[in-house]
Amino acid sequence: MSLKQSEEIKMNRRITYDELRVAKTSKQSKVVAFAYDFDTSCAICASMNNAKKTFHLMEIPIDRLTFYPLRETLDLVSEEKDPFGDLRGSISYLTEVGLDHDKWDISWGIFLWEEMNEKGEVKVKKQLP
Repeated sequence: MSLKQSEEIKMNRRITYDELRVAKTSKQSKVVAFAYDFDTSCAICASMNNAKKTFHLMEIPIDRLTFYPLRETLDLVSEEKDPFGDLRGSISYLTEVGLDHDKWDISWGIFLWEEMNEKGEVKVKKQLP
């Protein structure tokens, strides 16, 4: 393949470890939360199913999630607690591959996890364009 003209290729938006947290849903399943939709008041979450080789993004109302602190993540992604590697896969995909630029919405907010209070409430900041 030869390029006759300069072609811009947009890089995927990789999520950093400090931007994500494992969360438990009201149905007791675990997802990875990494952004906030101000319009719907929902967390943007990811879930991987290694057996089916699928990766899903979903919006989940923030009040239906329980967030785990970062210090518990290593335990949650252990072989014992994540035997199929779905959480490990979700985190790896977000941090290593990232989201295609057409899947990432610049209007989403970024969680400020370090400011989460004892009640589990977390602040969200808007992204700069």
